[in-house]
Formats: sequence, C-alpha cells, structure tokens
Amino acid sequence: MGLLDALKKAQEQQKTGSKESPVIPSAVTLAPNQQVPAAKSAPGARDFSLLSPEIVHKILDNIDDLPTLPTVAKKVMDELNNPQSNAKDIADIIKNDQAITAKILKVGNSAYYAGYSPCTTVQGAVTRIGFLQIKRMILSISILDTFSKFERKNFNLKEFWTHSIATGYASRIIGKLSGFRDSDDLFTAGLLHDLGKLITLRYLPDLFDGILKKMEDEQSISYFEAEKGLSPVTHCDIGSWLAIKWNMSRDIQNVIYNHHLPPFKSTLFEKDVIMFSSIVYLANKIVKSLNLGLTGDKACEHDPEIFDFVFRGRVPLEKLKDEILKEKPVIEAATAAL
Repeated sequence: MGLLDALKKAQEQQKTGSKESPVIPSAVTLAPNQQVPAAKSAPGARDFSLLSPEIVHKILDNIDDLPTLPTVAKKVMDELNNPQSNAKDIADIIKNDQAITAKILKVGNSAYYAGYSPCTTVQGAVTRIGFLQIKRMILSISILDTFSKFERKNFNLKEFWTHSIATGYASRIIGKLSGFRDSDDLFTAGLLHDLGKLITLRYLPDLFDGILKKMEDEQSISYFEAEKGLSPVTHCDIGSWLAIKWNMSRDIQNVIYNHHLPPFKSTLFEKDVIMFSSIVYLANKIVKSLNLGLTGDKACEHDPEIFDFVFRGRVPLEKLKDEILKEKPVIEAATAAL
C-alpha cells in the first residue's frame, strides 16, 4: 500500500474513531532531485493544478534515500528505558558518534550547565546534564544532523529546530499544567510535529517554493493555509507517514497528523488522543507568539476554544507564557549545540 492509500485509510479512521494504526507505505526508488510536474501559467510562476494525490504518492513512495531514525538516538532511548542503565552506559553509546560527542560536550560546558570545572568527558556531561535532558538533546541533535543536508537558501534550518525544540518543551509544560500527563512523549511529539515540512522541502522543492511564494503574496496566510491551497496532502500527512516509517508510537503519529486541526469537538476519539493533539497545537502557536524560532510563518493566533478545552479555565494565557519562558535558558543551551 502506498502513501495515498495509507492517508485515505487514516482519514477514514479519523471519521470512525478507529484506533488501528495507518499502514506503512512501501519503500521505493526515485532520484531525490525529481521535481513535481508543473506547468507554467505565467513567466516565473508555477501552476500546481497538475499536482494530484497520485503524483505525491508516486514521488514519496519512490524515495530511495528517506532519512531513518538515527541509530544513536534509538540506542540511547532504548538504553534509557532500561532501569539498570547508568551514565557510563549512555556515554559509551554517544561516544560512537564523534559529531554528537562534540555537541554534547559543548552543551555540558554551556553557560546553563557549566559547573566549577570544565566538562571533558561524555560521562561527565551525561551526569551534569541529567538522563532526561540527555534523551531530549540526543534526539534533537541526531535528528538535526540527519536533516542538515536539507538546508535551503530560503529556509533557515537552525530557526526551524529552535522552534521545534521550544515546541517540545512547551508541549510538556502544557501537559503538566493542564493535569493531562507529565510524559516525555509530549516533548517528542512537539519536537517532530513539523518534520513533514522538511520532507516537502527536500523531495517536493517546487511545491515548497510555491508555498513560500503564496505566503509572500498573501501576507496574512499561514504555511498550512498556503499548503492546503496548493497540495492534496499537507506536511501533517507527510510527517505522520514518516513517523510510521520510524516506528514512532501511535500517539505521536496521531499528534503529527492532527496538530493543526485537533478534533477537540469530536465524540469519536478518546480524550487522550484529542488532548495530545490539542496540547501540541497550543504549544506550536504559543511558541510562535514568543518568537522562539521560526518554521515558515508567524501565524500564532490560537483557537480560544482549544485553549479552554485543554485548561478548563485553570491556567491563564500569561501564566502559561511565563512558564514556557522559564525554559528559555534550557532551550538556548540545546540549540547552542546545533
């Protein structure tokens, strides 16, 4: 089954409230430079009317160099799930990657984490930073390294990751303040929510440029709105597809798929599913309003009904913003290694 069929199945599940996970699309072979078929409607313009779901399906299903979940990140996450693991065990995994080793040492010696003496070993950095933060940083750094080749002159990758890391921290804060869940899955979902944009940038470059051009022409429009006007699938669809390929949890797959349109009024979904998506939706919007990074647009107005659904009047917006800004030094320490 290809991407199109998988997305149709996911959409049917969204309507019925089925818990079954979408089917993983098959892997394939297409040159990564292949462009979206497009006809010129005017000098210098692109007509995306030829961009059908079948074409998107063909391009994505034929990618032969699709990024995989970095090995170091997977091993560290697995090791941290072992209650017997210690700082040396984690350090031994990290030391297998020289680039990540250098970045972790940089974080360990940053202003936020620096102690009275320099941090010269990975084990020392793991001890200083702490297991939970190490998990987040390894995930962030290793995935960034995987996508670093996706840099494009009209897209600031460092700003993208700053926003993504901040959204991860904000998601966890919202989860805790709302009484929903104090889970690091919220951080992971926030970190990965916009990965579909990077896949669009890399494998559908004409479409990506078209989205940015539409946003430039219609300054009040968001990336998501511009994308919906041009493409039969969005970065939410594509990102959830990648989460399936990476064997991420069903919660994270659903959050990525729904993070722009959480089904908070639906009676077909379990509350946990709706809350998870609504939390990342709010984190994404509020992080934008605080100017913590940038992922393509500054559309930061959130739906007040979703805010009320999550907090039930228990937490005012300004208090939430203050709590997120308290994490700014940690976010800056994490992004300093990018």
